[in-house]
Formats: sequence, structure tokens, C-alpha cells
Amino acid sequence: MPPRFLRNSTLAVVCALAIPAAIAARQVSFDTAVADLRAGDPLRGLASLNELLKQSPQSPQLAMIHAYRALAYARMEQRDRARAAAAQALQADPKLTLGPPDFTPDVISLFEGLRTYTPADLAVAAEPPKPPPPAPKPPAASAPTTAAVSSAAAEVYVYWPPQVRGGGRPKVYCDGARVADLNDQHYIKLRAPAGTHNLKFHNKEMPIGLDAGKTYYLRASAEGFPVHAVLRQVDENEATTEMKEKNIELNDPKKTYSTECAAPRSKKK
Repeated sequence: MPPRFLRNSTLAVVCALAIPAAIAARQVSFDTAVADLRAGDPLRGLASLNELLKQSPQSPQLAMIHAYRALAYARMEQRDRARAAAAQALQADPKLTLGPPDFTPDVISLFEGLRTYTPADLAVAAEPPKPPPPAPKPPAASAPTTAAVSSAAAEVYVYWPPQVRGGGRPKVYCDGARVADLNDQHYIKLRAPAGTHNLKFHNKEMPIGLDAGKTYYLRASAEGFPVHAVLRQVDENEATTEMKEKNIELNDPKKTYSTECAAPRSKKK
């Protein structure tokens, strides 16, 4: 008998026809984006703010939209992107005033440091950071050494959009350790040292090389006939847009056993 994750796919397809409205994108607004940040969900808040920029690039709230984008990036520990968003906010309104409770002293300090820039320097700072060039692949016979692995952390989001196939709570492993039982329409966030790690969703394994300080997004799904698990890496814009549009939420804390990729440990029962 197939595992519970793959059962009743036909029934799921039928049910999915009745629920498109349940997973439709919510109304995007500045207030809902700020509410997400205040609720501790910077990823969803950032996705809403980016959507607002796309819909209204000349919004009268432009400076505050960029300011809260800087706050979201700061909470996600993406300092370069936070700095660029803060510079964009000051370009839109050089007299922008920020304060608690939303803006903490470290974020305010980021803005204050940029206020000393000339307009030309501020324009340079407002440029989004460019992704690093892809690292050359090592020779087939070589393997990563311990000395080549940095101890600095990367962040990995694993998310599972609403599915028309599959069900249950597939297990997620990192380096052999069970970190979560993931509900569909939910995500988990992991921290991992730089280097190569092995992520597993149900029975689908995926090795991934992580760079220190970078953020990665892995999309889990159930596809094909017979139904099988799929895990693939997607870029930030695709991931955050889908997570916002499909109302993907943080996984149940009771079903999230670790937020770290660590050495293999005993499996949860």
C-alpha cells in the first residue's frame, strides 16, 4: 500500500476543484504588510511590500514601504539588502523619521548612517546587491574538505504550497536529522553552516551547497503519476511571491523539532 503522503490523490483532485477561493491571494495593503512584520513573519510582510511596489511604484507611501522592506530584511539578517532598501527610503524622503516600537535602535542606526551620504553616494547604496558569480565546480574526483566549510550560517526556507495530490505531514530531514513534519501550505526556516548539506522531503533527497550569509528557498511538491515527492530550489522572487499568493504560513511549532541543520541525531518517533 502506498504511504499516506501519496494516498487518495484522486479524491484530492476532486476536492481541489472546490477550494480555489480558499487559497486565493489576500488583498495586499501596506497595513497588512506591517501587521505581518509585527506578527513576526518578515518573509510574508516583505512579499506584500514588494507586491505593493510592483502595483504602485509612485505610491505616496513609497518611503515607508522601502523603510519597512529594510526592517524585514534586517529581521531576516540580510544586511546588504536592508541597507539598499533603507537608501531607497531616504531617496524617496530625505526627512523620513522612524522610531519605536517597529524600528529598533540597530535599524534606526542603519538609516542615520546613510543620512550623511551625498545624493550620488546614496544612489549607489540604493542599488540592490548583486548575486555573487557561480562558484566553479570542483573536479569530479574531488570532495569538499573541512577547511573549505565556513562556520557562518546560511538560511534555508522549505515550503510546501497547497497540493492537489498527496497529503499527511511528510517528514523533512537535514543531514539525516528529522527537523519537521511539514503541513501543506506551510514552511519551515532552517539555519545551517556554510558548506554542502543534504535536505530530504518525504523520500526525495537533495544535496545543496550553502554560502555563508545567503538565503535559499526550496519548494516541496507532489507530482506525476504515480505521485512522487519533488524538491527543487527556486529564486527569492518566485518563492516569496508564491508564498504570499498562496497564504503559506509558518509550520506548527509542535511539528517543528529543530531550526538548525546540525550533526545527525536520533530520529523522532
